[in-house]
Amino acid sequence: MLPREAKERLLGQRGLVVWLYGLSGSGKSTLAHLL
Repeated sequence: MLPREAKERLLGQRGLVVWLYGLSGSGKSTLAHLL
């Protein structure tokens, strides 16, 4: 298993976590699909 930093360099990408929260029906899933 590669360390996170090595994988980021290899792929040229950085990891990211985005928390989507809100009321039911507020568009969380729609926004997640657009991301």
